[in-house]
Amino acid sequence: MVVVPFGPLTCVTKVTARRRSSASYSTTIRPYIQKYWDRVAEPTANGTANDFPVIRYADVLLIYAEANNELGNAGIAHQYINLVRKRARFNGTAYTNAVTDYAGLSKEQLREAIIKERKLEFVAEGQRWFDLARTGTLEAKVPQAKPGVTPAAKHYLFPIPQREIDLNPNLVQNTGY
Repeated sequence: MVVVPFGPLTCVTKVTARRRSSASYSTTIRPYIQKYWDRVAEPTANGTANDFPVIRYADVLLIYAEANNELGNAGIAHQYINLVRKRARFNGTAYTNAVTDYAGLSKEQLREAIIKERKLEFVAEGQRWFDLARTGTLEAKVPQAKPGVTPAAKHYLFPIPQREIDLNPNLVQNTGY
C-alpha cells in the first residue's frame, strides 16, 4: 500500500533553451531541464520544499505493466502503460498531436514500448542506467547516445563495499572491481 499523507503533488518537467554560463563563457544554447514541484497547483503541499517523491506512481504503473508483459498478460500490460500515457495527455484533453494508446503489440514490441515510456517519463531523474542494466541493453544503447563509448560487463553491477566483503567471507567481489 502506498500512503500519501497530504495527497499527490503536482510535479512539472520543463525543458527550455538556455545559454550556459561557465568559465569558458560559451554562448551555445543547450536544452535546460528543470523538474520541480508546481507551487501554483500545490502552494502548501506537505509544508516544505524539501519533500520529494521516493517512487512515483508512474513508476509503479510501468513496473506493473512490464511484469505483466513478461508473464504474458499483454492486456493488463497495455492497460497500465496506457494509464501513464493518459495522464500525459492531461486526462484525455483532445490535442491533435497527443500521444495515443498502445494496442495490439507483441510481447517484444510492448517490452520496447515500456522501456521507451520509462525513458520519456523519467527524463533527468537518474533512472535510465538502471533500466538499461536491468534489461541487458546497456551495451547496445550507450554507444547510440555517446558514440565511441562502450560499457564493459562490470558496468552492470556496482562494486560490493570492501567492508561488507571483510564482514562476510562468503561474498565475492563483482567482476571487474
